[in-house]
Formats: sequence, C-alpha cells, structure tokens
Amino acid sequence: MTPFEHLYGGYFTGVILNSILFGIITIQTHLYFKRYKSDPLLVKGIVIFLILLQGFQTGTSSYVVYTNTIRSFGVPITRTDWESTIYQMATVTCAVVVQMYYAYRLYRLSNSSWLSILVVMLTLAQFGLALAVCLKSNLTHQIEQTVTPLRPLILSWLLIEAVVDTLIAASMWYFLSRQRTGFRETDSAITILTVYAINTGVVTTILAMTVMFAFAFYGYHFIHMAFVLSLGAVYAVSLLANLHSRSIVRERLKPNNRTRARSIHFSRLPERIRDRISQAVKGKSPATASGVNDAMTAVPPVIEVQNTATHEIEIVG
Repeated sequence: MTPFEHLYGGYFTGVILNSILFGIITIQTHLYFKRYKSDPLLVKGIVIFLILLQGFQTGTSSYVVYTNTIRSFGVPITRTDWESTIYQMATVTCAVVVQMYYAYRLYRLSNSSWLSILVVMLTLAQFGLALAVCLKSNLTHQIEQTVTPLRPLILSWLLIEAVVDTLIAASMWYFLSRQRTGFRETDSAITILTVYAINTGVVTTILAMTVMFAFAFYGYHFIHMAFVLSLGAVYAVSLLANLHSRSIVRERLKPNNRTRARSIHFSRLPERIRDRISQAVKGKSPATASGVNDAMTAVPPVIEVQNTATHEIEIVG
C-alpha cells in the first residue's frame, strides 16, 4: 500500500467504523433516557455530551472524506487542517469524560480519594498530551513533517490512556470483589458489574495499545488511522453499556426472581459482613447491600436480618 492508501484508506475505514458505533450510541442513548429517567442530571448530561461530541466528530470526519475524494479528487494531499485533526481532541475528550466518571465511581466504592486522584491526574496528563498533538498538527500543516516530532507525544498519550484503563478495570475488580457478602443473589449482581467493568476496560486498553504500536512502528499506518478515529466512540459505548448493566442486575434482584427464604448460619458469613450485621442487630447501622448500591445507581437492598436466638439469618433473596 502507498502512504496515501495507508493514510486516507485508514481514515475512510475509521469513518465507517465510527459511523457504525455512532448508530449504536444513538440506540443506547434512546434506551437510556427511556429506562433511567430518575438518574442524576450529571449522568444524563454526560450521556448527552458524549452523543453530541460523537455526532460532531462523525460529521467533520465525513466532510474530510468528501473533500478529499470528491472536491479535491486527484489532487495530492500534503497538508492538514482542523477538520482532519479534530478527531484527536474528540477522542481524548471522550476518554477523559468516561475515565473521570469511573474515577468518581472508584471514590464511591473505595471511600478513599488517593486512587481517584491518581486516575484524575493521569487523565489530565493524557488530555494535555493530546491537546499538544492537535495544536502541533495544525501549526505544522505538513503531514510528513509531523510524524517524527509527534511520535513521543502520541505514544505517551496512548500509553497513559491504556494505563488508566487498566488501572480502572483492576481497581473496580478489587473493590467490587470486596463487596461480596456470601449471599448468592447479591454476589451474582456484583459479579455482573465486575464483568462489565473488566470487559469494557480491556477493550479500550487493547484498542489504545493497538493504535499506539501501529503508530510507533509505521507512523500514520492504515491500522492506526482506522482505529484511532473510532477510539472515542468505543469509550462512549463502554460507558453506556455499564449504565445499561444495571437493568440486568435489577432483573436478578426482583422479588419474583429470588428463591424462597432460607437460613445461613452466622459463622459462615465473611467477617466483614458479620461485623456489619452485628451492628445492625444492635441498632447501630442498617444491614443492606450497600456495596452494590455504591457500584451502581439505585439498586435496592436484598438482605433482611432478623435477630434470632440461634444466630441464624433469614435471607430474602
């Protein structure tokens, strides 16, 4: 393949992939506002912002393809303009918004700010690197002259992005695992949330690493251009998929989906849960599945505790 085929063939493929993902985002957004009308305004605002940003990127990218293949057909393309480089800012903005949201969820789960602060700092660092890449591309304008100077910036940007995604996925797995109670229904809900958190983090990490290595070895290669344009849309899809995972959890926790009441001996519960139930029995604090509540927005508690003489716990779930 010629350099032109790598650059604009990959760009055109990326526009197609991004358009497909934008259609998925549109459906996800429609279903989100239909199902989760009581969600906080901040979460709704994030969803609206992401779909508008992806719509803008899809429109500008399509305009670039039209200009280069119709209006400037047969004319060698050696310069960059803001329309052909805006995908860089759109991609990193989507990543930053989604990662900031996950940083807040980590804060709720861990009750500690140090991990969230680390995620926020790394997220802002990648945003600064991507901004530098976009500005330098528009100031230089010459495509061939941007590969070597931008290589360290682009590699650092994508590497930090992959590190942040890995850190978020690993942290979500760790803190959600600690919320396990020993009760089947609650643990099943936590498992679903954990699987969604890990899978979405793995997908964005693999994609960011693929884009990074393609640029590291080949510059504006077909693979780099095809996947970097759709990277921001993948972040939006992953966030919406996590928001929609709550419907699966709620379905699992519906009363008509639970088994009949049963007893579990107090000594078989995890020590942390035994302490919380003991406090609840003494009237100090409620014994509910707050771990699941922190992991998602509004999941009803599924544990009811009765103070029995035999130290057994009546489980509804």
